[in-house]
Amino acid sequence: MRGSHFYHIKLKTLDGIPAVTRFPFGVQDTAGANQSFMSWTTDGKLDFVYKDGTNQVIAQTANAFTDGELSSSSITLVATADTSLVIYINGVLQELDAIKDGDATGATFANYTNANNLYIGARNTNASAGGFWAGEMGEVMIGNFAPTASEVKDFSGNIPFKWVGASQTPFVDLSFTGSTDGFAGYTDMTVTQVSNQLVGELTATTTGSIRRTVNWLTDHNVLQKKLRLTMDIIQMDGASISVRDAWSSIVGAFTSAGNNQSIEWVCTRPGNDYLYLLMTGISGDTMIVDNLSITQIGAVALYTQDSISETTWHDKANGNDGEVTGAEVLNPPSVTPLLAMHTNFIALQPGATPGTNINCTDTSDASTANAWNFLAITDTTNLAKSGSGGSFALSADGKLITLSLPKEVVGILGYGIRLHDLNSSSTTEMYLPACRMTSGDIGITITLRPWTAVDFTTILDAGDTLELWVSYVTAT
Repeated sequence: MRGSHFYHIKLKTLDGIPAVTRFPFGVQDTAGANQSFMSWTTDGKLDFVYKDGTNQVIAQTANAFTDGELSSSSITLVATADTSLVIYINGVLQELDAIKDGDATGATFANYTNANNLYIGARNTNASAGGFWAGEMGEVMIGNFAPTASEVKDFSGNIPFKWVGASQTPFVDLSFTGSTDGFAGYTDMTVTQVSNQLVGELTATTTGSIRRTVNWLTDHNVLQKKLRLTMDIIQMDGASISVRDAWSSIVGAFTSAGNNQSIEWVCTRPGNDYLYLLMTGISGDTMIVDNLSITQIGAVALYTQDSISETTWHDKANGNDGEVTGAEVLNPPSVTPLLAMHTNFIALQPGATPGTNINCTDTSDASTANAWNFLAITDTTNLAKSGSGGSFALSADGKLITLSLPKEVVGILGYGIRLHDLNSSSTTEMYLPACRMTSGDIGITITLRPWTAVDFTTILDAGDTLELWVSYVTAT
């Protein structure tokens, strides 16, 4: 985030303009001083927000997107360091708001300092700022350069994998048959150690240090970027060849001769420093190198799911560059579950001590069509108040039986009394059942006109039976 970068995301909305602002991705520190996120606001506009610790830049689409317009879109957000933020939808550059116009000339991207994680599907996890995305995502691509408009069009079709975990066109590509990028060329670059000095300079001289003769870091705007240097080492008499982005800052080293050797590092030196290639040795030592290239690594990560309904995301960076590990799904995508309908019959009778406890028995029986697609329930005897047993629990006041099933209940279709034999030794009263969902289980009560819940242990006298049926829906 401390230089030019981009995000590319393929998403699908589940509804129209959101009732609350939604964030497909984001990173933000606790104080909100360093930010980089996308949001779909309650007025239907898309925002791309960046803050360098002090200065905030917002690119907001001039147009709102109504129901269906973002139903399935390829969105690319491009941040050009200290210059601009822009938004593309399906490869088309969007007109921006007159005020929130993405002008980043007042920001200093190099001042961005944020060690927080980047979240996919939310802005962050700081209290109400989460703003989880409501919809589906197919892939998310993150890059450390600002792609051109033609490259964005490529992203908006099928992402060309030359960008995934690969490198851009080399800044330097020397076969030493001529001069390239300010470096002098040789058939092979041969440098001879003189007077026990560090040797090799990427100039026309064959003594001293190998060093870019102009401010290479400034020329190529590579501060905070990841670089790769690759070369063939034909001969190395010294102990090692070190690579430095300042005289005192060693970023990597080669310890033996060989072809196609490379190192990678993040350039953190000031822009007025040189890039050095140094061999340590004694007078007369020789270093011969060829086919030297220096590239800025391109896209650093591409995330995809196994499928829209899966919660596992994978880094598809081909194992080459900037591979990100340890991604954790904090808010899995919600999908419409497959549903199943069931009907169970339950007999309630007095326990060993009528007035104190009750027995609960599953009387579902497929052979007599006394139920339909019922789930297994474990019976219990002598269930007392505040007690539990088998698949049943009784509340402290005796007025609520909770039935726990092996699958989560997502809806109740109906319920009723099949056998009503209460107060067999006295006048039969008019009782009605009531069933409701309680945290994925079924809660059962009995009401006596005028609709007051009654204590199961009290109404089930010796010899009484109350058989209920309940139809319900579970997620398979």
